[in-house]
Amino acid sequence: MPNLTLTNGQYTEICKHPLADENAISGYRAPDPNRPELIEIGLDVLNPVQPASMDPANIKKKYGDKLCFWGTIDEQYTLPFGSPQDVANEVKLRLEIVGYNGGLILAPTFRTTG
Repeated sequence: MPNLTLTNGQYTEICKHPLADENAISGYRAPDPNRPELIEIGLDVLNPVQPASMDPANIKKKYGDKLCFWGTIDEQYTLPFGSPQDVANEVKLRLEIVGYNGGLILAPTFRTTG
């Protein structure tokens, strides 16, 4: 992927696009296959990827050749309430199902709670 981050100017221009909305740009839901224009106009990182509300494997399968994914580590359950082994297991799982062939910035979805 040639550009893994958007400059503030690029982000502003994408947000002005009539097909863009804040939810799709900031990643609260994956880009809809019926809205490929978001990828065409420069969206190349989906942030955050929230495993509690999104299927990281499905998103990787649909958009892995077009987008880089940021997040995938659950901050609602695993990080605040899981054991160290639960966290290690989730990290390994995300690397296997989303990290193959690159395109993953492994991180908590937002910040931990609890």
